[in-house]
Amino acid sequence: MFDNHRVSRFTCLVTLGLGLMAGSAFADDPAAPPPAGNEMMAGGKGSKIIGVDVVGILPLGDYSNGASFGLGALARFEYGVSDVLAVTARAGYIYNLGTPSGVGLAFIPVLVGATYKVGPPGLFVFGELGFTNIRVSVDVMGASGSDSQTKFSVGAGAGYQTGKIKARLGFFLPGSEDSGSSSTTLYGIMASVGYDIAAL
Repeated sequence: MFDNHRVSRFTCLVTLGLGLMAGSAFADDPAAPPPAGNEMMAGGKGSKIIGVDVVGILPLGDYSNGASFGLGALARFEYGVSDVLAVTARAGYIYNLGTPSGVGLAFIPVLVGATYKVGPPGLFVFGELGFTNIRVSVDVMGASGSDSQTKFSVGAGAGYQTGKIKARLGFFLPGSEDSGSSSTTLYGIMASVGYDIAAL
């Protein structure tokens, strides 16, 4: 008869060996799903992503004399040229808060640009060029009027992406607001938090 202690020890060794073999096969299997908590960052060569960004602008300079804060949303499309470079397009509506009584100020930007992944995973820099339709409306003491001008715009900064969440921070210059013989250059700090809605 077999010694019960020997049988038990032999069974444990066989079980342990089979477990190690299965674990090694799982690790070498390219079709195996990645371990939990190791979510891959969205993007990459050939990727096509649709997203939306909630945007806030802190006015600086003369811009801060006419508004205290800008708030809006931008629709976003990204195409991965390579694993580190993507071209982007963003468009939407931004309304400025804290304007003088009876005065309304809004932006409708249409921007194209690029993002480039740098440094630690998730970190990137970006640049954008385009046009912004600047809309001003006035309604004071029964007198009302409105005007709109389309200006060349530029933005640049850095951001961080984790999973489907993408945050950006940088400078944004929507253009200049002309009023008769004077012109006011508008610029400020733009921050956004976005979500990748779909990958095509």
